[in-house]
Amino acid sequence: MQPITPNDINNYAQWFFQRFAPLWLHPIPAHRLFPPRQLTFSNQQHNWDFNISPAAATFGMLGAQPDLSVLLARLLVETGIAVTPAAHPLTDFRAGFAVVRYAEYFRAAQNAATHPLSINNDPALRSSRFKQLMAEELASGVACYLVREYLDVVHIVDYQVWLNLTNQRAVGRHPDYLCITSTGEALLVEVKGSITARRTAMNKPLARARAQLTNGVFGGERVRTAGSRFAIATNLLLQGGTNPRSITYIEEVLAPVGKNPATNPGAVPAGDPAALSFCKILRYVGLDEPAERLLKGEPIHLDDRFSFEGNEEICDSRFTVLGFDPFANVILMKTDVLNDLNEGKKPELPKQESKFKISVSDQPKEKALLPLNDSIIVCPNPELLGARSNQSA
Repeated sequence: MQPITPNDINNYAQWFFQRFAPLWLHPIPAHRLFPPRQLTFSNQQHNWDFNISPAAATFGMLGAQPDLSVLLARLLVETGIAVTPAAHPLTDFRAGFAVVRYAEYFRAAQNAATHPLSINNDPALRSSRFKQLMAEELASGVACYLVREYLDVVHIVDYQVWLNLTNQRAVGRHPDYLCITSTGEALLVEVKGSITARRTAMNKPLARARAQLTNGVFGGERVRTAGSRFAIATNLLLQGGTNPRSITYIEEVLAPVGKNPATNPGAVPAGDPAALSFCKILRYVGLDEPAERLLKGEPIHLDDRFSFEGNEEICDSRFTVLGFDPFANVILMKTDVLNDLNEGKKPELPKQESKFKISVSDQPKEKALLPLNDSIIVCPNPELLGARSNQSA
């Protein structure tokens, strides 16, 4: 087998760009867009069940909901960002991979406003290895969606990357994610996933998750007092199975005495959770070089070559378009935050995170906008930002 050369990577990059890049690369709204057919996913609402253990565990307002519900576009973007590492070699093509690979498995036979969250019984899923990888990655998207929506989480970072960059040491297997809320509190999340034809309780995966969570340590941030360690396991049902409803099990894991967080006053700036969180976002839209600079604690210097002209005003805040994923979901960052990153400053945590999300969802004109947090918004329909279809021109 011949070694992979820089020329090979460049050729693959050009193929990837030509295959998946939308046609509206010029400033909005002057250019026209031929919307990919996949944009129809943005209107599909998917529902599934949940179980919280112990019953008294605090998981935001989730306990007051009859079931879980999410737009497919939001779930796939969350999955794509979750599996995009904050630190990896340049020109790594995992960014956006989940959106491209998994969307078709959710396509329903009928056109309806609401669908149960289930997976097509595709022949490809007969490979147990692929099915397990798919289950774990989609379960990560589910978990990230839940902690953002119900635990006021602003930043989600890969635990192992954070552990390495802050020179932490911990024995045994570790959790998947370190999360920071809008009040600056930290919590740990371990994700498990499965795809089956019938519902299972996932007792064995949850048992492994407990061990990984108790091995986790924290840094210098305050630890969330209303639950700091959560195992989130999702069993995705195959369409046509004995039960059409997938289920997510959420378990609060209590750390034994002596395993509560150790402070980390010597953490290097590059290990800052906020910086690592923004690195994942930048890499997800293909901005590897700015992400690499941010990873080193440097100004990202995001110049005009990487951004679109003009800003969008959303809920009295200015946002700048960073880029898009292979489905043409547009990713916007709050302009003030982008300016801070450009100058090498650490952005402040939002003061009214929940209020901001409500404000976005309450605006009819922008009802399709999906706020991941106070600083990042996903727009699954570029026409809302002025792009037009050639079909309607």
